[in-house]
Amino acid sequence: MSSNGCEQLAAQVAALAALRPQSLTITELQDRIPQVSGLADRMRGWVDIAVGELAGRGGGQVPAASGDGRAVPAPTWLRDATSCGGTAAGAQVRLSERLRSLPALADAVLDGRVGREQAAVLTRLVGPFGPDELTEAQDNLVQVAARRDPQFLAGWVRELIATHCEPVLDDEQRTAQNKRYLQTRNQHDGTIRGSFLIASEDYESVATVL
Repeated sequence: MSSNGCEQLAAQVAALAALRPQSLTITELQDRIPQVSGLADRMRGWVDIAVGELAGRGGGQVPAASGDGRAVPAPTWLRDATSCGGTAAGAQVRLSERLRSLPALADAVLDGRVGREQAAVLTRLVGPFGPDELTEAQDNLVQVAARRDPQFLAGWVRELIATHCEPVLDDEQRTAQNKRYLQTRNQHDGTIRGSFLIASEDYESVATVL
């Protein structure tokens, strides 16, 4: 997008913001909410794809936002350039890098055929499935995502991983088991304070005992 294009977009957003929702009728609100939501989703998708492109070109390193000539990790630059939190910046870059490896899906997001949330769910397949498998499957993934909501897709993706990539699921379960811990401390006032971390599959059993 050219600088002039960004200026035009900024002007259009300003015009939209000036149209206060309180001044619209119910019918007008119902017309505009889906329209603006869809446009906003495509814009957020554009940011996802652009961040992935920026991070990918520099191998994860980009010029610092301060302009002092330093190269910094992409999440650091994103945090400083957009004033978001470090955790959010890291998650954004990881999502963007996965989406970059699915160009057909990225195009579908830009075209508005697939929502950003649906695309984010499908990127979980990157890693468990190899690049060649995903390249061949992208068109089918886009068709499925276009018809389903993110919650359905999440279950569908997990089923795909469980069915075709059982070792990956086993690794996740082993990692969860290895993270388990239980810490307790006697408060000497008739109470015990404690904390624990358990695998989600064990929660029901622990909750029942408690």
